[in-house]
Amino acid sequence: MTDRDPRHDPCAWADGTAEPGRPDAVLPRPDGGLVVRAHCPRCHGPTVKRIPRILPGDKGVDEAEQPGDTAKGAGSEQAWVLFFCECGRPHLGRPPAEGRYGCGTSWWVSR
Repeated sequence: MTDRDPRHDPCAWADGTAEPGRPDAVLPRPDGGLVVRAHCPRCHGPTVKRIPRILPGDKGVDEAEQPGDTAKGAGSEQAWVLFFCECGRPHLGRPPAEGRYGCGTSWWVSR
């Protein structure tokens, strides 16, 4: 994502995991899926994840995951989504990877 956020921290790239968080917004998509907006807990850059509508029994779809030892599947009251920082901003030391950008942080988001 390329939105410019004045809170963005141009920290050096580091492969790491942050504490779970909550989304900034969860918006419906016309196809029944969701758009989830969140800010990276490390560099504070905005990241968007588009989640397609998934019906129970869809071929190749695993149960939803969450951090820790417990997994909650379809029909759970709380779903978790794994985010990777995709702030679109430069971070010193970022390994070259086509189509990848961000500070290297991943984190779980739930509503």
